[in-house]
Amino acid sequence: MVNMNKNMDAKFSAMENMLKAFIIQAGASSSAHKHGKSAEHGRCFFCGGEDHFQGDCEECKRLIRSGHLKINPEGKLRLSDGSLIPGFPNVTTLLE
Repeated sequence: MVNMNKNMDAKFSAMENMLKAFIIQAGASSSAHKHGKSAEHGRCFFCGGEDHFQGDCEECKRLIRSGHLKINPEGKLRLSDGSLIPGFPNVTTLLE
């Protein structure tokens, strides 16, 4: 029983360390995406422009003003009916 408890403690400790590492890694990657800039490409997620973030994207703002897009209560960009913007193969920006 003592050996089993030690083994369980070791496994829980390893899982805790993995979760901590994951949280740190997720925090680092989400901060790059926080302002609508792709960490991989250094461009606006919405249109692909390299001179601005998604929050400053004039094309995105135009589509929000026209009612084609909206921002949900969580701050996420959605279609006018609130659904996710669909992704398709070989599409690199939300605008596409």
